[in-house]
Parts: sequence; C-alpha cells; structure tokens
Amino acid sequence: MRITEWEDFIAEGDEPIAVTIGVFDGVHRGHQALIEKIGSGPCLPTVVTFRQNPLRITNPGRYVGDIFSLDQKLRTFEFLGVGQAVLIDFSGNFSKISGRDFIDCLVKNGQVRLLALGGDFRCGRELDTGVREITEQTRSLGVEIRLVEPVTEGGRRVSSSRIRRAIGAGDLEEAERLLGGKVALDLSGIPFELSSSTGESGCRCYDVAAAFRISPRRGRYEALVYGAGSTGGIETTVCVEHGKVVVPPIPGGDEFKAERVEFLKSTQ
Repeated sequence: MRITEWEDFIAEGDEPIAVTIGVFDGVHRGHQALIEKIGSGPCLPTVVTFRQNPLRITNPGRYVGDIFSLDQKLRTFEFLGVGQAVLIDFSGNFSKISGRDFIDCLVKNGQVRLLALGGDFRCGRELDTGVREITEQTRSLGVEIRLVEPVTEGGRRVSSSRIRRAIGAGDLEEAERLLGGKVALDLSGIPFELSSSTGESGCRCYDVAAAFRISPRRGRYEALVYGAGSTGGIETTVCVEHGKVVVPPIPGGDEFKAERVEFLKSTQ
C-alpha cells in the first residue's frame, strides 16, 4: 500500500482514484462498508485520513483516546485492499480551512472519479460542509458521489464513539461486535516500566493513556500477547490500572518485547 502525505497528494495525481475520507479510528464495520465501496471498480482505492484524531485539537475535553494506533489503522487498510492512504496533519493551518476549500484541494487535480461518503459526513472548520454541498461542488467535475448507508448493530449505528464507550466499560463483547474483531492495543513505541503492582516481580507496565490510547476499565483480562515479528500470541492474564496495561513476565525473559495485546475476556 502506498502512503502519501497530503501535501504531495494535492500537488499532482497520475492515476484515477476512488476516495473515502474520515478519521477511521478502529476501522470498524461502518468504515469497512465505506472501504468496500471504493474497492469495487477500476480506480485506485484511496483513503484520506489523519495522523492524529482531530478531536485532540478541536475538542480535547471530549477526547478520551484512540482505539487504534496509526500503524494499526494503516495495516488494517492494507488488509482490506486499500491501495493508497493519504495522511493529513490536522494541526496548524489545516484545522482552519473550510470544507469547500478542502474538497476543492481533494478534487482539483482531476483524478478523483468516485467519492464514497456516509450520509451524515461533514468536513471543514466547524463542520461547515456536508454531503449536499459536496455533491453540488463536484457535479460539474464528473465525480460520482456514492452514499453508504450506516451499519447498525442492535438497532443503533456502529460508531467509533460507541466502541470507545464499550471498551471503557469493559464490555469487550459489544466492542468486538462493532469492530468486527478483537479489541487490541498496539504497544510498539510505548515505553514500559518494571512493576510489581500485581504482586509479581518483573511485570512490564505500559502507560497507554499517555500515548493517547483507550484501554478497558480497571481489571484483569485474559489476553494474547504478541512479540515482535510473532504470528501467534502467548496466552496470559494482563491487568489494567488507570489507563496502564501491566503485562506479566513472558517466557523468553528480557528478550521478549510485547508489541500487541489482544483482549479475550474479563476474568472478573
């Protein structure tokens, strides 16, 4: 999968593309429906997304942490058949531009053939531009707007905010239904401290909250812990304490480096 910076993407385009846009935190079942729409034709399936969640800047009081790291998100895009991921740095001037200007930058090189959007999609400063305005703006350019119906579970729309609430409440089953897979935390790049808070020496404590990630509520969880380059996980029990994940000693000793923890169920 090609990874392109926004500035490079808008500078030039060399092939027809089908695009969808969003934060895509968790790449849940609703996001997967959008990605499916851009992958069903001859154009390069392209996802335009953000390096960091815009809520961290626009509304930090509502921001409780990401479901996925950027690496997790990109790996999932590739698994779903995305051919290009365009990354936007939301900080600085980008957060101030209007939705109309954003869409103009997106389509001005003439390579966008299809734009797949949710019916409630909005973009731009103060979310000033919605699907109706985008449709009118792009009509003369020959861009096909493909609206995607919301995916529902239990009569309610699947959303990243709903998944965050489920994870925060420790409701792993609900989160899994909405995600379409297990709740997993990417530990790569998060420094750890040795801890004996669980009564066992040699445990490694990862402060995932400090890395702007959301974790299940405080408790003990059966989990699979994956090391660098491993294809199979090691089953163990991890503890979550105030946004920190404590991993017990793993066979392999100091040489084992935990890169991902996949939660199976609460032991409480």
